[in-house]
Amino acid sequence: MTTAEDQPYAIGVRVHPHQLIGVITNLDGEIVRFAAEAAEPGVVTWGLRNTTPATVVDAVAALRTELSMVASDLGGSVVGLGVTVGGHVDGEGGEVQFSPSLGWKAVSLRPLLMEATDLEAVNVENDAKTLAVAEQLFGHGREHKSFAVLRIHTGVGCGLVIGHDLYGGKTGLAGELGHLVLEPGGNPCRCGGRGCLQTIARRNAILGAVRAAGGPSLDTAEALADLAGEGDHAALAAIERAGEALGRGLSMLVNLLNLELVVLYAEKPLLNATTYLQSVQAALETHAFSSAASDCRVIPEVLTDVLEARVAGSMAFQRFYPT
Repeated sequence: MTTAEDQPYAIGVRVHPHQLIGVITNLDGEIVRFAAEAAEPGVVTWGLRNTTPATVVDAVAALRTELSMVASDLGGSVVGLGVTVGGHVDGEGGEVQFSPSLGWKAVSLRPLLMEATDLEAVNVENDAKTLAVAEQLFGHGREHKSFAVLRIHTGVGCGLVIGHDLYGGKTGLAGELGHLVLEPGGNPCRCGGRGCLQTIARRNAILGAVRAAGGPSLDTAEALADLAGEGDHAALAAIERAGEALGRGLSMLVNLLNLELVVLYAEKPLLNATTYLQSVQAALETHAFSSAASDCRVIPEVLTDVLEARVAGSMAFQRFYPT
């Protein structure tokens, strides 16, 4: 039995273009609380001066050192490190093959982090797939053998669990719903293509649509929801169009896989915005084949960096205690 004096901990890190979000987790997947005076006890934010691989690796290593000292003070030790990033990630080998938000191509992040932190149990995974594991471990997915998680933020990500297993495909690319082409020749996407789903449905695309329709320049989902709440036509139309596009993409997913559950993670203001979820559901029902829509329950959840970091830590334990 593990005692308080030799409690194993893992560090979970969410990598954003401008900052890291770090937590310590225990074997039960719980965030270890410390610094009670902080706004979020147990959560550390670490700024990034740029997104070069060397800068990110050095910052993660420094964060690991800081949190390892906390773990030592708590009478335990850090045995693993889990990192989650946006983009095409080969979780098996820990290579970030393509991350538009970080500007990376073919970065062997896991070996770099292993060397920088002197840890063997290092896990690297895509953000949406990390959320799928979160649902499998702690959420609605515990009751389902096959489901999907959608992550709507700076892109449109998707994580798949098929037959109780996280499914990544040959190189971790499975689930890139955001790059289904819904409007051939449409707006350019960060992937290099045009008309991808995320050029309509991601947060910045919705904000851009408001501006293109003659509305104000908006920076946040909160501002968008406030404008929509005032009955602004451009804001309402942009939200409805994004929801409809997402519902069409979702219909393709459920037609292919006949899923039992889809968990939709997005910012709270967007989920609460007038017509958004109604538009998603209406388009899903319109375009799904036979009983695919009624077979699948869609559940909205609020997106948080802390949950992603927490589950990244839990996934590191799978490297340390392989089954």
